[in-house]
Amino acid sequence: MPWHVRDVQRLLLTLTIATIGLIGSWVGISGTLVPSRQMLWLAIAIGSVAVGGLGVMRWLLSSFRSVRIRQSRMVDGVAARLVLDEPRPAADSSQPLVTAARMTHFHLADCPLMDGKTATRVTASRRKRLTPCAVCVPVTAGVTLR
Repeated sequence: MPWHVRDVQRLLLTLTIATIGLIGSWVGISGTLVPSRQMLWLAIAIGSVAVGGLGVMRWLLSSFRSVRIRQSRMVDGVAARLVLDEPRPAADSSQPLVTAARMTHFHLADCPLMDGKTATRVTASRRKRLTPCAVCVPVTAGVTLR
């Protein structure tokens, strides 16, 4: 869940304040017939709606920030595992080509994208339907597939 308890508490507090303001302005405006006195209650109602809107906006921004932080950590972790700065040595054509369930690419058996997945060998007919991995760059028959 992208929200913390304090974020939800702040949201509930601002929405409670906005609701009290709206109810108070409704009660106040309903008892007056003079338009000049109704303007004060209308201003309170507009302010209450603004407070509620700002509370919701802050709540959504806090979740957006939390998701961005998680995304950044995940990208950093993947980049660290792939070691993108170091070039991979030329692939050995005798290494088996593998894939996993619901994958659209085939990989070398030691590809970091296959870590933690159940690998199955790729047959020649299945390889035609899959694309080669851009990380491990599998080589078949001495030709790099890209």
